[in-house]
Amino acid sequence: MPSTAVRRITQAALVAALSVGPLVACSDGTDDGAGSDPTTTAAEATTTTPADDLVAFCATATELVGVTPTSEQLAEYAALAPAEIAGPVETFVAAFEAADGDLGAAFADPEASAAADEIATFESEECGITQPGPPPGAPGSEG
Repeated sequence: MPSTAVRRITQAALVAALSVGPLVACSDGTDDGAGSDPTTTAAEATTTTPADDLVAFCATATELVGVTPTSEQLAEYAALAPAEIAGPVETFVAAFEAADGDLGAAFADPEASAAADEIATFESEECGITQPGPPPGAPGSEG
């Protein structure tokens, strides 16, 4: 079973990801759109492989070992979560947000706790991460 610290860090990362607001389209300030020429721009193509994505995710997860992550770190962590772990990450982040950032309350949610276990197992197997203990403020920590 994954350590409590791994679950706590993972849950915090999920919360940050869900905290990021949706992107909003910008307008040119006109009410009806008249007088503006339609334009089309092509997005730059980027090529990443699943291995690249996993390396980036694992690097971010490693940075979070033993620390209480910032919102920015958690948002990056969640954004980088590979597809096979994205669901549990989303579940944990939602529980963490619902608990107003209280890790103890988030872990009291059986679904969030199970999601944290899945995340910890994934990080252990795919990233080789072993957690030293819970981050400060997490249940089971002294700080």
